[in-house]
Amino acid sequence: MEKDESTIYHPIGAGSNVYKTNLLEYIYSQLPKDKVKISIGAQPNSVPHFGTLVVFSTAFSLAKILKKKYPEISSSILFEMVDTAPATVEIIDNIEYQKSLKYDGLTFLPVYEELLNNLGKYHKIPFEIRSQEAFNKSSCVHDIINNVIMNHEKTDMFLAPDTQNLRIRIACPKCGRSDKKAKNLKIQKHTLFSVCPFHGEFSVDYSTSPQLLEYNTPLRNLIRQLLYMQESIDSTIDYCWIRLTGSDYAGFYQEQTLYKAAAALGYSIKHLPIIVYAPLVTDWSGAKLSKSLYVKKNAYKDLPKYLLDYNSLIDVFGLEGLHFLAQITDDWINNPYKLFRSYSVDYFKYIFENKLRG
Repeated sequence: MEKDESTIYHPIGAGSNVYKTNLLEYIYSQLPKDKVKISIGAQPNSVPHFGTLVVFSTAFSLAKILKKKYPEISSSILFEMVDTAPATVEIIDNIEYQKSLKYDGLTFLPVYEELLNNLGKYHKIPFEIRSQEAFNKSSCVHDIINNVIMNHEKTDMFLAPDTQNLRIRIACPKCGRSDKKAKNLKIQKHTLFSVCPFHGEFSVDYSTSPQLLEYNTPLRNLIRQLLYMQESIDSTIDYCWIRLTGSDYAGFYQEQTLYKAAAALGYSIKHLPIIVYAPLVTDWSGAKLSKSLYVKKNAYKDLPKYLLDYNSLIDVFGLEGLHFLAQITDDWINNPYKLFRSYSVDYFKYIFENKLRG
């Protein structure tokens, strides 16, 4: 059967059924304050790939449409830049050591800034960018970090089931190398100790220098959501939070690494901010369209280039391509039954080819 829009079917169960007409009303009812920051994140280690575009565009659409429906709401976007992600990894004496992006240069950050600027102008929504160092300096974060470190035995089974250890990294002050899986990490009161293969033992007092801490993804997710929770319920802070991320981080992952871990540390998880999940972009087999495969292994050679990354989308369609994606994500927010599902690259190819190329 020849494809047309009448043959695009949307799931009717689960979230699509519960929130198919009232998602915005539900989100609004859960906001403790009228000023809302919508958090997005990415590792700026390459040009933003198409899945990242979908997440960012969905966040701006949510901010715009929430503000339009509820004029008292002041909404903005915060890009949590994961500049502590690995830029290089090397194995020395069976230990993985990494140098983070912030040490080896944030070459692709200007492209992310351009993307955010273009989305911000189109949607008329302000944005800001925050580094991991600035995040770690947040007023509420010290007590959270201290609780996580002092009680890590309660959460290791959820956050690192393979190694059962706390995945906090500190980087050698001389060369920037850190023990990626924190195998040599030692804790004494407020001091973390690690070992550099070239410069020996070093330490960080996290009570005075929290900006030097790095986390693996599940631990960063836990600390970030706990910070958002504390700020959302703190009456002295005038904003609250929504987190928006890809739906590959939904389900079992979030249940185990966030909700169970937070509960194990004694937090009331009912106050954790809402997480909205952008639809997953999948390849022909149903797998996530993977940035690492595209970047490292030159996968997806047969796909149209505009479905790979931001630069290619702009090269082929100009800003009209980005604006068209924004119209798609607007539609998802306005019609939430379209939000609770995945979309294949074939779907996007069909839509783009028919709408932008006639």
